[in-house]
Amino acid sequence: RIRLRWPRNFDMTITRALFGIFVCLCLAAGCAEAFTRIGCYKDKASPRDLPLLHHSKSTTPESCVSRCKARKYKYAGLQAGAWCLCGNSYGRHGKARNADCNMRCSGNSRKTCGGPWRNDVLATGYSSRPKPSASNNKNRIGCYKDKASPRDLPLLHHSKSTTPESCVSRCKARKYKYAGLQAGAWCLCGNSYGRHGKARNADCNMRCSGNSRKTCGGPWRNDVLATGYSSRPKPSASNNKNKNTEMTDGGDC
Repeated sequence: RIRLRWPRNFDMTITRALFGIFVCLCLAAGCAEAFTRIGCYKDKASPRDLPLLHHSKSTTPESCVSRCKARKYKYAGLQAGAWCLCGNSYGRHGKARNADCNMRCSGNSRKTCGGPWRNDVLATGYSSRPKPSASNNKNRIGCYKDKASPRDLPLLHHSKSTTPESCVSRCKARKYKYAGLQAGAWCLCGNSYGRHGKARNADCNMRCSGNSRKTCGGPWRNDVLATGYSSRPKPSASNNKNKNTEMTDGGDC
């Protein structure tokens, strides 16, 4: 009689092999996706529904979600097969048919990546919102709409190091009452605001170019702050002295 002897770790070896095959098949089928699909939404050239854009010949849902999450955005959008868009809000141009988001991904032809001017929106899983600094709480007025002409705040400055603090300091030094942060890197100054109306606070959600932990407005949206500048001069010591003298003279009369 011939007795077969299996290796001691035979069962474990078979189990690991089967598990490896399952994982490979699951990844190929897309069942291990670590994100949630929200739906198909319309987009326009201006303003974009999701502001941060990236084009690649290797775009996939996974790569786009990973890219947006690493940049601390809540949502990723796949468009026209090869575009990856990121943002913290979506849907400003309305819902589209799911059938419109049917273009094959440039990085994986087995998957779909939106369509022409159609974003297949996914949740990245990022949820940590930065706490506004004390200066933001104290000075922030709100989120307001802007247009190319006339600008709501007339003085513009673009910088790769824009922060709420630097913008407020810049505008105050130029004797403006209000500072506006727009599209992450723009600082605007003026003495009035709101000519184009109020916007949703959620529209002012772009990360600052100078500090990714803070937000600096959005596309055509100004996050308006008070600079603390006052055009009324404070009375000097000499003014106080003259005032007291006049009161004394008046009393003698």
